[in-house]
Amino acid sequence: MGGKDKKRNQMMSMEKQYKNRIQKKQYLGERTLTGFIVPYGTEQIEDWAFAYCKNLKWIALPTTLCRIGKEVFQGCESLRTAWFYGEPEQVENFRPEGFSAKQQLSGELNAVALCHFKNPQLFVDAYHSGGQSVPLVWDLECKAYLAMPDEAGFQPFLAGGEEDYEGGEESVMQYRHKRRCHKAEIIWKRLLKERTGNILFDEEWYRFYLQKLRNIPETLEILAQAGEWQREMIAISEEAKLLTDENIQRLLNLIPSGNVELRAMILQKAAKKTTGLWEL
Repeated sequence: MGGKDKKRNQMMSMEKQYKNRIQKKQYLGERTLTGFIVPYGTEQIEDWAFAYCKNLKWIALPTTLCRIGKEVFQGCESLRTAWFYGEPEQVENFRPEGFSAKQQLSGELNAVALCHFKNPQLFVDAYHSGGQSVPLVWDLECKAYLAMPDEAGFQPFLAGGEEDYEGGEESVMQYRHKRRCHKAEIIWKRLLKERTGNILFDEEWYRFYLQKLRNIPETLEILAQAGEWQREMIAISEEAKLLTDENIQRLLNLIPSGNVELRAMILQKAAKKTTGLWEL
């Protein structure tokens, strides 16, 4: 058997593995397609299945999906929302207009990234309301940074040809800790942009996304500290709306020295004292 025949038979055998599939070019260039729920149980989407569906705005992908072909979403210029669902009933009350569509990543790349990511649930909010799940979008730089080892980029400082610190491993550990702090902060800020409603900190919701970081116990400790800090800063900002002789010094003592912006705002308002009460 020739090499080409062997390869062809291998491909045919692979295709037979996926009984439920969307066929090659099945919806190619379909202009009337604005949204699509890939049926639950679908295991494969073949090459160019949705290519050049220029009006396709959203697509729901089942977690049963095992394989995606080449350039499935090529030319889908309007695609802005793509998410995974795990059970058929999760899409019954789906209303795409209620979903967040903010993103820095193009719809085409977003959908492809979702399909190829090892754990697609990291892209889907654990919070559900009325059968809906809020899709979250990560840009390429954010995903690449979070996936990097925590010690990546570490360089020892040298002085006179020798390391200027004692205990190299301790410095590496400190570097890893700072890197994890930064990753946790990035996740917080990135998800906060996508979050709907006024929920400022939801530990269980946030914890769901931190699972992709290394050293989970330490990261969760960072999470708790970050959440407490966020609550404190919000409380201080609210109280600062009514500055009085009694609370101004206490607020200044509570604000970390590094938060120059908030300290400056309070001092500026204090300088405009009129009758013991300052207006923001």
